[in-house]
Amino acid sequence: MKQRLMLISIYTLMEFGTNIFLRLVSTIILSRLLEPSVFGVFAVIAMIVMIINTFTDVGFRPIALSREGGLTHEFLQSMQTAQMMRGTLLMTIMAIVSCVVYFMQIRGQFLEESAYADPELPFLMLGMSLTFAVSSMSSANALLYDKKLNHDLMFRFSMFFSILSGISPVVSVYLTGSIWGLVISSVLIAMARATFSWVVFKGAAFRIRFVREDLLLFLHRGKWIMSQTFLGALGTTADRVLFGLMFTDARFGLYYLATQISRAVEQLLRRFENKIGIQLFTEMENDTSEAFQKKYYRLRMPYDFVGLTTSGFLVAFAPVLIDIIYEDRYSEVADFIQILAFATIFVGPGLIRQAFHANREFKLTTSMMLARTVFLWSGLTFAIVGLDSVMIAIGLVACQRLPEVLMMLYIGRQRGWVNLWKEVRMLPCILLGMAAGYSAGQGYYWLITSV
Repeated sequence: MKQRLMLISIYTLMEFGTNIFLRLVSTIILSRLLEPSVFGVFAVIAMIVMIINTFTDVGFRPIALSREGGLTHEFLQSMQTAQMMRGTLLMTIMAIVSCVVYFMQIRGQFLEESAYADPELPFLMLGMSLTFAVSSMSSANALLYDKKLNHDLMFRFSMFFSILSGISPVVSVYLTGSIWGLVISSVLIAMARATFSWVVFKGAAFRIRFVREDLLLFLHRGKWIMSQTFLGALGTTADRVLFGLMFTDARFGLYYLATQISRAVEQLLRRFENKIGIQLFTEMENDTSEAFQKKYYRLRMPYDFVGLTTSGFLVAFAPVLIDIIYEDRYSEVADFIQILAFATIFVGPGLIRQAFHANREFKLTTSMMLARTVFLWSGLTFAIVGLDSVMIAIGLVACQRLPEVLMMLYIGRQRGWVNLWKEVRMLPCILLGMAAGYSAGQGYYWLITSV
């Protein structure tokens, strides 16, 4: 297990590092090719895609990985069938939403400078809807490798598409000269991923299969996962929905870029959590509370170090970073990053969520997600309407996982999983990160003035 975890950690870091580097380079190039307002329009499209996708996520992966009896070819075929049905449904929903946006634009129900008022938005959404249908055709056989933590082939597959995802948008935008390049790139990447998944991952042959027992399993366990992801989507998109309506399209584009940078390490840690969390906690299911706690915090230590240090680093280094990679018109991105960077603090304590998933306690994790969603929406409404403060609202976005984390810590402590001292012992790493960020910034300016 230690060897597999180490290998998966290396794979995840290499894959995500490549992805982040290429995304950063791609964003810098695209910022020269496109206006900030274009990023605001695409942020709306990305938000709607995420909402539709997560609102209907029945959790095929956690259901499959926690299924009693393993993964048979027949079960994978049933899952593939259900996945394609869902993809077709999502494409239809996206097309309907694009029509609704079109008619709302005709009636003048959006602010003129809002990203929602862009006349191309409904047609861009219609084009992006194709990604749902195409992505649903990807092979489910990758779960056979995922179940056994055999990520060698999965790593090579993901690395290829990470590189392709970084290059393709730049080429498409350069050739089209417009935002349509981003949409075309997304569709083409989805098509390539679906096609190659059947070539690379061997296992169950493609077959439309309806098995009552499997469908009932998806419905029974999926209802809680879908409720959880529905609430998660409400929380994740709350800022984009409200800020998209409040901000001009240009300022909303700046906020979108800030979220892409500030959440990079958080996404890395959550990707690692999702790749090994359920499998790891399933093997620890029969451990005593003392043994569980020992293994858990051994895993948490590097996890917390990276998350907390990065949070402090971004707070101190964000103005310098934006000065390096963007033009003056993007300077406000730094202010947003400095606030959003504190979200990484809550990633480590949230790792225990996977233990509840491994125990198939989806109803419990759904209630935790409900608390987070209510906290965020009510807090944002109060900050925006009552206090008329965007910065306080962004601060609440950064702290949105606080209620969920507190509930997980409380229940985990009752079960003997959580030690409160070990939860806070790594907090000084934030100061270490700030010192590193300040030193890096001063070093950069000294180097520039010297040259």
